[in-house]
Amino acid sequence: IRTLMESVNRLGAASEEAAASRRALGANLKHSFLFQSLFEPGRGWRYVHVSPSIERLTGLTPELLMPDPSLIDRALLPEDRERLLEARRRAETDEEPS
Repeated sequence: IRTLMESVNRLGAASEEAAASRRALGANLKHSFLFQSLFEPGRGWRYVHVSPSIERLTGLTPELLMPDPSLIDRALLPEDRERLLEARRRAETDEEPS
């Protein structure tokens, strides 16, 4: 049990480090934003993380986007929107990128 708990603690620390790195990277992007989304069958898409730089680019705050991922669809440039929608479709069907 001790080894299991040590492994769980290491994973937790690694996860926290990854989240801190993601936040630092996302906060310093000038012409783009960083996001992490999750597809749940039967429930749809949700954001796990949206960098603060999204507000500078679109006027939408991460807090506004987190509960409603579809808001970003209207804020993106058409070519970016199509790439995002295609990536979502592939993820929903487990299809490999072409």
